[in-house]
This record gives sequence, C-alpha cells and structure tokens, in this order.
Amino acid sequence: MISEMKVYMDSREHKQRRAYAERRFKSWGCDYEIKQLRYGDYVCGNTVIEYKTCIDFIQSIFDGRLKKETIDQANAFPFHFVFVVGSIDMACYQIKKYTKKTKFHKTSFYSAMASLVTYTNVLYFPNQKDAFQMMKFVFEKCNDTNQRIVKPVEKLSRNPCYNFLVGVPRISQKRAENIVALHNLKTLRDLMNLDKKKLMAVDGIGESLADEVLKAMGRTEKRKRDEMV
Repeated sequence: MISEMKVYMDSREHKQRRAYAERRFKSWGCDYEIKQLRYGDYVCGNTVIEYKTCIDFIQSIFDGRLKKETIDQANAFPFHFVFVVGSIDMACYQIKKYTKKTKFHKTSFYSAMASLVTYTNVLYFPNQKDAFQMMKFVFEKCNDTNQRIVKPVEKLSRNPCYNFLVGVPRISQKRAENIVALHNLKTLRDLMNLDKKKLMAVDGIGESLADEVLKAMGRTEKRKRDEMV
C-alpha cells in the first residue's frame, strides 16, 4: 500500500506541480521528501518516474536531454517510466508559434514517443489528475515484493534486461549475463517474451529458478497459457 511507502520528489519540479504533488501525497497518507534527485522527478522504492508536460517533452527532444535522462534512469532502476502529460495539439501549436521549428507536428510527437519505448516505459495522460492517479498505482504495483524484485542491484549495465535480472532472487550477475547473451536481449520487451523453456536453456537455470524469473516479471506459465486460449 502507498501509505506504507516513502515518495521522493525532485526539488527542481515546477512550483505549482510541486504543491499539487504534496496535496496528493498527503491524501494518499504516505511519507514524502523533497530533495534534488539524481534520476527522474519522482522515486519510490525501486521505481522512478520522469514527468514531462507535452511542451517540455518536445523541447527536451530538441536539445537531446530526454534521451540521456531516460537511459540513465533505465540503467539505475528496474522499473522506470516517462509520464507525458497535457494537450499534444496545444504543445505542437506553441512550438510552431513561439519557435523557429515550424515543422514539428503531431506525428513527430508520436514518433519521438515510439523511439523511447524501445528501452523505457512511456505513458501519456491528458491531465495532471490522471497522471498522479496512475503514479500511485505504479508505485504500489512495482514495489509489490510478493512477486517483483526484492534484492538490490550491485552492478549496473546499459542493458535494462541485465539490470532487471540481477534484481531477481538467486539470479547472479553471471547468470544474468548468460541469459542476455544466449537470447540476445536488448530491450525489456525482449525479456518479457522469454518463456520457461527458453530460460531453462541457459546453463545453470532449472525449473524452479525459471519459475522465479517469470514470477518476478509478474507472469506464470499457466497465466501465459490462459492468455493464449
């Protein structure tokens, strides 16, 4: 439950959004702290969220900082998200009106989002209220230690699949490296496509350990079979 967690908010957040966030945190009944964060705008346990208004999202694409920010947080946290919030049409209109980049259209916006989803999780919300409601759920689900990562990552890589795997109980750095290498895993989507048979093809991974990996990903073989019916 979120009331049992602590949320950290970056002190560089916009003043109005920071005030809104504090009201939401209080309504959730959770502890929170405002400080300068190394990664993202909001952190809770093993989860980080980079929060962007649509206009800021577009501007951060132009100057290249968003790619660096999202790669850094994907390497540092097993669960990482980019929340894009606001009116896409209004953001595109403002960019064209107040800058010289008159060729930026809605299709460019979605193209930029698509490039990010190859290595992180991007969610779009039309308003701030919906974004913070999802933030609450994301923090709760990703920090559910009954079925998700429960040990700290000691060695980080630029490969998000490796970073996720070394956070799974009984998966050593060497085993994580073997899984990534054998199945040529590059994105979290690649990792989620693994099944029990593929995991057991890796040296040193038996049935019980494969089940633990699937459980950490929030999956079971039974659930997968049910989804295919």
